[in-house]
Amino acid sequence: MELNSHCKEQDIEICAIKLVHSPLNFCILSIYRSPTGNFDTFIKKKKLEEILNLLILNPVNLVICGDFNVNFMTDNTKKYQITSLLKAYNLDYIVNFPT
Repeated sequence: MELNSHCKEQDIEICAIKLVHSPLNFCILSIYRSPTGNFDTFIKKKKLEEILNLLILNPVNLVICGDFNVNFMTDNTKKYQITSLLKAYNLDYIVNFPT
């Protein structure tokens, strides 16, 4: 899968590896958003959603790791937007401590 066209320096930098070992197929997605990056490009211009839509075309077990530079320790708009998007794809975040 070609992801370079979805990258925008500082706003969303992404790479992935697909591991196929029947019967399990995994895709490990690594995402970075700089603290100075534009969050609206990341969420509202749907860059992350575009990538998730590509991945569901060929169903895989998905692991997303990286740094979104969003404070998940407090309730805030950015956290809500990311968690809502993840839930729409039946995904959840598991890091609940400062990193």
